[in-house]
Amino acid sequence: MWCGLALYYMPLSVTVNDVDLCVNRTLCAKRIPLKEIGEIKRMTASMLGWRFFGCDGCFGYWGWFKGKNLGKYFAYYGKESDCFFVRLKDGRQYVLGCDNPDAIVNHIKSKIFLETT
Repeated sequence: MWCGLALYYMPLSVTVNDVDLCVNRTLCAKRIPLKEIGEIKRMTASMLGWRFFGCDGCFGYWGWFKGKNLGKYFAYYGKESDCFFVRLKDGRQYVLGCDNPDAIVNHIKSKIFLETT
């Protein structure tokens, strides 16, 4: 069962296009529409939180976590140092990771800014 979940949720990469922020996973992609993003910022994931469903290392970090500063969030990342935080307008929160988090965050911020002006 855990291998099946790992194959479904395991993060491989993060990409962004004109419409979506995509978490590319083994079997499918998690798409987050840019128009739904209320906040995005660079961060370093903290091990102070605890996992209550998911994986914390073997197949990347994915699943539901709860941290002191963020509260409940869903994570998709590989290395703690390569993370960024996304809060949707409806309150859902994600901690995502990729090789170039600063570039992704800046690109999405510019897209969101251009859409709101």
